[in-house]
Amino acid sequence: MTVQQKESVESPSSHSMLYCIGVSLSYAAVSVAITFVNKVVLSVYHFEFEQTLILLQLIVGSMAMLCLSEAGLCRIPMFDTKVAIKALPLAIWFFLYVATGLGSLRSLTVPTWSALRRLTALFILLLDALLDGRAAPVRIWLSVLLMIVGAFLAAAGDIDGDVMGYAHVVCNCLSSAMYLRAVGAVKKDTGLSELGVLYYANLLSLPLVAAAATMGGEPALVIRFEHWADPWFIAAAAGSASMAGALNYLVFLSATVNSPLTTSIVGQAKNVVGSLGGLVLLPTAAGRDPVHLAGLGLGLAA
Repeated sequence: MTVQQKESVESPSSHSMLYCIGVSLSYAAVSVAITFVNKVVLSVYHFEFEQTLILLQLIVGSMAMLCLSEAGLCRIPMFDTKVAIKALPLAIWFFLYVATGLGSLRSLTVPTWSALRRLTALFILLLDALLDGRAAPVRIWLSVLLMIVGAFLAAAGDIDGDVMGYAHVVCNCLSSAMYLRAVGAVKKDTGLSELGVLYYANLLSLPLVAAAATMGGEPALVIRFEHWADPWFIAAAAGSASMAGALNYLVFLSATVNSPLTTSIVGQAKNVVGSLGGLVLLPTAAGRDPVHLAGLGLGLAA
């Protein structure tokens, strides 16, 4: 029996609107929560080892899927080389998406990071138009452009930001757009379920992340990290690792029951919450800059 025969494929139209809304809201809620947890790990505790954190997230997520499969609560496919080759581009975009996301979050404030993440919608609009010939309505373009103007104003007024952080977040938006497109394409080409695609993405990403961590000299530095005895850091790191698996699955699910553009727009809505929450929960000097605040306000209005 082939993988295509084993895995059921459900089209977006087979799901009710209530189900699609529930998936979108769950994705937004987990995404906002993990943003703040990751920011605490990276910036408050100065755990500057993004590849190690990603590796931990992938290991926990893969182990969770295996345990659920053994318990009969879900079904993951047997490894197939032909399927793995088809899924490899997805794993590469996944690795770039997560790595640049953590790198930019460490360097930027949460409100600025959330504002600039709205560039993802622009990349999706451009890719849909250039690669698929699908042109979005003018009102969507105007809304996205307004969000982008607000994002750049917010960045200009963020005195805590740096050039590398801005470069990372732009790369993160592009890789995020490509990742969302690849999810649906791989699912269609392989016949895998959402969980099956995520399982392959995790497995294929593990060697990429492990190699990046090793080449960056992270293992020796991680061993000497000063906060391993701090229970609050352990709790934050564990929360990051566990929520990452849930978020990755919800991104896959949202990108298949909804369109990539819809998933991105939901992401922009949760970024609004992230911007406001960042101003309150993790205040910085940028939160008092009028240009920064004007940019956030313009982005929220869009």
